[in-house]
Amino acid sequence: MRANKITLSVLESGMTDTVRGGIKKHDLAVDYLKAIENKFKESEKAEISLYMSMLTTYKMDGNTSIRDHIMRMTDAAEKLNSMDVTIGEKQLVFMILQALPSKYSQLKVSYNTQDKTWTVDELIAQCVQEESRQKQERGKEVEAVNLVHTENKQTTGVSGDPELVV
Repeated sequence: MRANKITLSVLESGMTDTVRGGIKKHDLAVDYLKAIENKFKESEKAEISLYMSMLTTYKMDGNTSIRDHIMRMTDAAEKLNSMDVTIGEKQLVFMILQALPSKYSQLKVSYNTQDKTWTVDELIAQCVQEESRQKQERGKEVEAVNLVHTENKQTTGVSGDPELVV
């Protein structure tokens, strides 16, 4: 009986006042734990709905890397699979491709024209490679703009008129 009182005391001391007040007192720690579980139990249907919604409507926001984007979607699919809602790898690859922004359209076309289907790991590798290529392209564009801007400064005079270069 002493162990039961200590357990109840430890359980209550670890809770906020709001949580503690929302759970009916019990004499046995086991019953108290069941009451806590019932208060915080999520509906499996609601959880399935949440993850299905994430998979079908999730779009890359531009603030995260492509790898993180794919890993979030993969995690949602794994959680659905653990709840007996089967999302096959082939289906997941298509869902991920659909969620990619338009700047990955070249990659989508490449995938759709191949006979081979990719695994999620292969898709990650392809997407990360494409993301790196796009970053390099943007870097080159910035360099070109800076070069043109610098050249324009060198060929104009104080008044803004072009100088005669002999």
